[in-house]
Amino acid sequence: MARDYRGAEVFSPGTRPLPFWLWLFAALAISGFVGLIYYLDQYEKAKSGVQNEVSTPVTPPQTQGKQETESKDKGTDFSFYKLLPKISVDVPKSGTEERKQPAATDDKQPATPALSYVLQVGSFKNFDEADRLKARLAFLGIEVHIEKVTLNTSDVWHRVRIGPLQSEREMNKIRGQLRSQQIEPIVLKVKA
Repeated sequence: MARDYRGAEVFSPGTRPLPFWLWLFAALAISGFVGLIYYLDQYEKAKSGVQNEVSTPVTPPQTQGKQETESKDKGTDFSFYKLLPKISVDVPKSGTEERKQPAATDDKQPATPALSYVLQVGSFKNFDEADRLKARLAFLGIEVHIEKVTLNTSDVWHRVRIGPLQSEREMNKIRGQLRSQQIEPIVLKVKA
């Protein structure tokens, strides 16, 4: 069968047109390179501007009025030069001696109340479930008790609790053991 090759593109053997994605990648790479050059140029300009400001010599006090008017023209205000000499801090003469003395405590006001911690491990309607959890924790060496609580004069819940624990360190140790068993307790702070 005969074919008409009049409108067809002619490629020499071994050469094919480049795919669209390759052209797109090349355009993105070129624009990224141009953007990088622009960024570096702006960075150098900003860096050199900062260096020029830092390297300017400090003017003596007699020309300070002229500097203030120039700085206002530039839009910056160096008012801290005026504020710093006026600010003073009183330091006690024997600061180290005062720190060594313990603070006087009044017998009328009690010291910070001691806290103890209680960890609530679970709360169950069924006593058997609470007892199972208590037995599981007993195998870990953790002492647990179950509290029976009545809510709304009819609902009875069984809370599985650990404590009271006297120190935060002890509480965190037990929390770590519980977390290793995939049990997330609720921490309750109780005044001792």
